[in-house]
Amino acid sequence: MPMVKSDKAVYHVLVIYDIVNDKRRTRYADFLSGFGYRVQKSCFEAVLSKKLYKSIIRKTPEYFDKEEDSIRIYILSDNSHIAAFGTPEELIYEKAGIL
Repeated sequence: MPMVKSDKAVYHVLVIYDIVNDKRRTRYADFLSGFGYRVQKSCFEAVLSKKLYKSIIRKTPEYFDKEEDSIRIYILSDNSHIAAFGTPEELIYEKAGIL
């Protein structure tokens, strides 16, 4: 995974979700697309500033039903290794939401 060059701390984030309702799922995917890249149908990757990460954490509860849905947000550590195969072949992290 390419590193984003910035003086600010960044978080490499993986968001995985299982949202039963189509409308809620679509709204959450649209929300996440403003922060990162869809890498699978219910999985997004993003490189975020601390402020944007906190924004996702704060706003996520608006998009799911705690009785039916599941959302997991992981911060990948600096020593994480990602082997990616298939599409999308390469993500351009320089365009990620760094503020």
